[in-house]
Amino acid sequence: MNRQIFSIIVWTVVATLSIVGFTFLKIRTSGEGTATVEERWTEKIDSAILPETVGENTLPQNFYCIAEDSYSLSLDFLDEKHLLLGESFSFDGYFVLNLKWAAEYSVDSEKCELYIKRKSLLDGCEEISSSLAICDRMTEAIKEKILVEMDSVSLKGEGLLRDILFDRVYRYVDSVLFEIKTFEIVREGNGVLVEATKDFSSKLTFTSTNFEGSISVKDNVIFILAETDAGERKFGGVLFDNGQNLSATLYEFERPKGSRDASLTETGKMSVTIEEGSTVSDSQTVECKMKIVDAPKDFLIAPGTVFSAQKILCPGLMWMITPEDKTD
Repeated sequence: MNRQIFSIIVWTVVATLSIVGFTFLKIRTSGEGTATVEERWTEKIDSAILPETVGENTLPQNFYCIAEDSYSLSLDFLDEKHLLLGESFSFDGYFVLNLKWAAEYSVDSEKCELYIKRKSLLDGCEEISSSLAICDRMTEAIKEKILVEMDSVSLKGEGLLRDILFDRVYRYVDSVLFEIKTFEIVREGNGVLVEATKDFSSKLTFTSTNFEGSISVKDNVIFILAETDAGERKFGGVLFDNGQNLSATLYEFERPKGSRDASLTETGKMSVTIEEGSTVSDSQTVECKMKIVDAPKDFLIAPGTVFSAQKILCPGLMWMITPEDKTD
């Protein structure tokens, strides 16, 4: 197994197991004492309005899907306005939840655009529209998947492990629930060709000549892999935008080889800025720069260090088909 992926798995496992017993405890905020869960994580309000349908809508009563090793997506158009959207949520590249969303949609046949707005999460016969309730349900589902993986975990620091997990899930739910996502869509035969550049995130891997290792950013999660004389060290955290830069409380992951026990050590806060260049290369990429604004004391990366990464601009195309064995 790729070492970097393994490190992310360890972080996920450690964070998830901590859910038990921490549900309504207080958590630390950025240097401002403590705040309750309700003060840190707020309920999301449904305020976005779908565009009106333009032209003919030929999608009702059609079902399309795509299934790959790392991602799956299905669109079940129930009528002129409602659909069921199924998708896999890969928690840090390893633990996968198969989600089903009740959604509304509209189309613009002249622009070949499809607009989708997730309204609630379906869990069996239950429909959940509260963003915080959805996060709670997802953390419990992830916990059930991970409990069999580890025997024990320990936390060294002042934070709560449960909050690391909830932060990660909250950032995902906040980015999709009640948000209008735009797909370019063209029907061909028994399928549709979908360009989903506005709904799919990509991973950026930053490197620097002044650092042995890499920094990866995806889905508001930062992961640092450092090569040292004593071996690899791994750090991770959830990024938050404070208006001036992105910041995260970093945790180091340690797990003896072959052990079912792990530890998570709070390292301190890191702040970075990420800027995208304007020059497009022949391979349809632009250079992104990450600058370390602040770092924990005596950390492996000094403030002021600049990292670079190449961001791919080419759209992500998907061919979605109606499976022959689709049943209602």
